[in-house]
Amino acid sequence: MNYSEIIFFTSALLGFVTVFLIGNRYKNNRQTNLYLVVIFATSSIRFLFYALGDFSLDTDYLRQLDLFIIVITSPLVFLYFKKLVSSKRHNPKENFLHVLAAIVLFAIINSIVTYYPNTIVLKSRVLVLVVFNLFYAVKSYFLLHKSVWKRKSNILMINQQNVWVKKWTYILFGFFILVLIRFTLFFLVKRDGLWYQHDSNFLWVTALMWIVLYLKVLYSPEFLYGYDLFQNKIKEYKKYKIVFDTIWILKSVAAPTNFQDNVLKEKIDLEIDNYIIQIEHLALAIPLIFTESFKVKDLSDKLNIPKSHVIYVFKYHAKISFNDFKKIVRIQNAIGLIEKGFLKMNTLEALAIEIGFSSYSAFFKSFKSVTGVSPKEYYHTV
Repeated sequence: MNYSEIIFFTSALLGFVTVFLIGNRYKNNRQTNLYLVVIFATSSIRFLFYALGDFSLDTDYLRQLDLFIIVITSPLVFLYFKKLVSSKRHNPKENFLHVLAAIVLFAIINSIVTYYPNTIVLKSRVLVLVVFNLFYAVKSYFLLHKSVWKRKSNILMINQQNVWVKKWTYILFGFFILVLIRFTLFFLVKRDGLWYQHDSNFLWVTALMWIVLYLKVLYSPEFLYGYDLFQNKIKEYKKYKIVFDTIWILKSVAAPTNFQDNVLKEKIDLEIDNYIIQIEHLALAIPLIFTESFKVKDLSDKLNIPKSHVIYVFKYHAKISFNDFKKIVRIQNAIGLIEKGFLKMNTLEALAIEIGFSSYSAFFKSFKSVTGVSPKEYYHTV
């Protein structure tokens, strides 16, 4: 087994492990869906055949497998992104048209190359493939640019799963752009269509790129388990540690603005962590008390902490106001109820009242500012 076959085998092995791990829970993991499972599986099968060398398929069948994967992958990547970022239920017929177009293109190119295997024909077919893949790359870019990369929230503490999805789409889109560039450059510098003559001298480069991607996925528990499940596992071990760590400023750099705050700083600086943990514990244990009428005085009474101390914590050690904190707690509670099936028997208006909003419009506005989507859109993704 030479070095390239070792790389092919490693890529195939890591691919199958990744498919197995994400395939078991792709329906409950926002970062994954069936399209991604198929992409990983087909790539792994391809590299497995190359790893087997003389024991694998003959040259003609390998050429057809290469062609099929090169044609089908870009539409599948686009459909993966489309399902990932959209909260609407997709029309299977519309999605199937993309796959059907790829299959038809594969059949046409494969037939023409079989009967007209001259250099001009081969080069023109490569150009068609490049344009076809570039078309879906552009569609994917505009989809992600609009729906993920430029999405903003009015609150600093947005849904952390959206942050992870944004990072993951950068990685995956960048990866497929690199693969497309390698594919294009390889054929532009060749005198003839060596790919159709089964020249895989540089295919190991692509296999290495796949290895890096698989290692990234396997190294990211948020991806394997789903962000929410992973965070729940973390919370089991962080019951007495700070959970909403993106909200708090443990070491405040802002100087007190008045004499009273200066006095408080000397008194409670060493207790800041403890205060934050107590506030979070109450928010996680009894989220229903954080209604619109719940005041700072009510929180201080619940925690048996002086009101001035609570005000100081939110003034100098929080990135958001007390009212925004209440909003986040209630929206997180709403998400939990939605995922437990609350809306199967109740309306969205009932959900708004259940978590302490006086009106559905206020609930709708708050939910969208925290999560980036409406309550109805989020419900359809569960």
